[in-house]
Amino acid sequence: MPALGLPLGAAAAGVAASRVYAGVHYPGDVLAGSVVGAVVGLATTRFWPLTSHEPAQLRPSLARVDSEPFPDGDGVTFVVNPEAGPAFARNPADVLREALPAARVIETGEGLDLGKALEMAAADARTIGIAGGDGSVNAAAEKALDRNLPLVVVPSGTLNHLARDLGLTSARDSIEAVQHGQAAAVDVSTIDGKPFLNTASFGSYVELVDAREKLETRIGKWPAVVVALVKVLRTSRPVTVEINGELLRVWMIFIGNCRYHPQASPRAGGSASTTACSTSGSSTAGGRWRASG
Repeated sequence: MPALGLPLGAAAAGVAASRVYAGVHYPGDVLAGSVVGAVVGLATTRFWPLTSHEPAQLRPSLARVDSEPFPDGDGVTFVVNPEAGPAFARNPADVLREALPAARVIETGEGLDLGKALEMAAADARTIGIAGGDGSVNAAAEKALDRNLPLVVVPSGTLNHLARDLGLTSARDSIEAVQHGQAAAVDVSTIDGKPFLNTASFGSYVELVDAREKLETRIGKWPAVVVALVKVLRTSRPVTVEINGELLRVWMIFIGNCRYHPQASPRAGGSASTTACSTSGSSTAGGRWRASG
């Protein structure tokens, strides 16, 4: 959250100055600690690069299609995953109900998982909407394809790859598209018969996500990530796959729908294109990052 950079930096400087003022540390100690902290913070961007929050430019080749406008949302059913996205963000269900009063809004929760909610949405809607992360969007896309229904993507996850590629940065952008009937066609890829819109993966990353999801309802998302990471690092083993005719042992593999450009490590951004293609990247057991397209 870039907006927190200035207040957090000021708070850190205040704590550092207080250590010197109280006489519990020498100025050199505080300066050295500050430098080490800054270097470690910058070094982490080598493995977790900063994600751009700018909307991706809608490519001219992205096919715009005619779509029915829904000024008040009548005929649209939204499924909202309130657990997705930043902890202190406003629930998108409230935003959707205010702007589209005639739309039906279904929130997932105890006793109603995402799959059941999407079944309910597809039963009588003319358009399905999904508010959640990229995983929720993939699940909704599968249901929309089965029923041949348009899909409205409301960015309310952490990274929102697809929404950003379409130029959607907020629920308000999606609402305006619904009200004015603005739509575009996108490519859909499949893996093992399951559709995906941005990336699919298998290997240690999937093991990490599965282990995290089993724990996060009990101990919270980020503690669950730490515990799951320790478990996966201890128990995960590489798998053997064939890529472009070559057998490789890999720890994890990401398959991108169209152009993705991993560098030394997976990055948190991608670019969408309407050219029929796929790109795969794998972290091999030898420690190299490989990409093929």
